[in-house]
Amino acid sequence: MRPLTFVLSMGLSVALCQTTSQEPNAEPVVRRMLTRFPNGGFGYSGWDEKELFRLGDASAVEVTRLIDGKDVSTDEIRQILRIIQFSFEAPSQIKVESDRQPKAASLLVERLERLPASSGLAEDFVGTRKLLRRVSKVKPK
Repeated sequence: MRPLTFVLSMGLSVALCQTTSQEPNAEPVVRRMLTRFPNGGFGYSGWDEKELFRLGDASAVEVTRLIDGKDVSTDEIRQILRIIQFSFEAPSQIKVESDRQPKAASLLVERLERLPASSGLAEDFVGTRKLLRRVSKVKPK
């Protein structure tokens, strides 16, 4: 009975690892990048960038979930735009094919641009929209 339990638990572990590597979880990295430091700023590491490169539209879905019903400041909007930019910087690295097209990201950018806190961020929005248009023209493999 013990060998069967061991085999089943090993099989389950392998299956979980495969799912995790194929479908990255956006929540931890997006939450980390939206967290303020005590000095009021935001921060990220090269590791965060690498994780975001793999997410694509999944990061916009997660941002939308995290900010739903909350007031968003100018600094937070700037950080969200940075998250979206990192998420589409390398479309070929995005793990889930359906996340390679910026559908949720485009809607999120439109939504953020209508907020009063977005005034003064016109250049940030222009750059983000330009990137999303470029990515949306890339044909899936």
